Amino acid sequence: MRASVEGKSHGFVVRFGSCVATGVFFGWIAIGCSSHPTDEQIKQQAAQATQQVKQDAQQAASTARVAAADAEGKINAVAAGVREGLQGGGQQSTSRLDLNTASRSQLVALPGISAHTAARIVAGRPYGRAGDLVTRNILTQGQFDRISGRIKVVPPASGALAMRQSIQ
Repeated sequence: MRASVEGKSHGFVVRFGSCVATGVFFGWIAIGCSSHPTDEQIKQQAAQATQQVKQDAQQAASTARVAAADAEGKINAVAAGVREGLQGGGQQSTSRLDLNTASRSQLVALPGISAHTAARIVAGRPYGRAGDLVTRNILTQGQFDRISGRIKVVPPASGALAMRQSIQ
């Protein structure tokens, strides 16, 4: 009887040990598999990386736009200085440009005024005062501040100004 009890207990130990080993094996596989990201986790990581790249690209584009605008202003200032030097022999011009009569090329010589902006200034005539450039949204306040000392407005004949104001 003792032999049969020992045989049964030995078989139990073997079966128990085998079950434990199998459980450990499957547990190890489950742990090993869980350390690899799922398709959903990979998808989320890719989306997050793409969002970060998008934000970085938008920031770089914004910085580039600011730098380009700054460079345009500096180029216009250099061009205006060259024109003044060629026209006045290096002396500063003390006369102010009349917004109602200045040519596009004269307006472009002002700091920060592009050919497009000069065309908008000409198209917006007549002006009753220099500040009309800002109130009509042709220039920003900053652009106006840069050129305000170089411009003036000689009011046009009262009929032309009245007609312009009635159109608005």
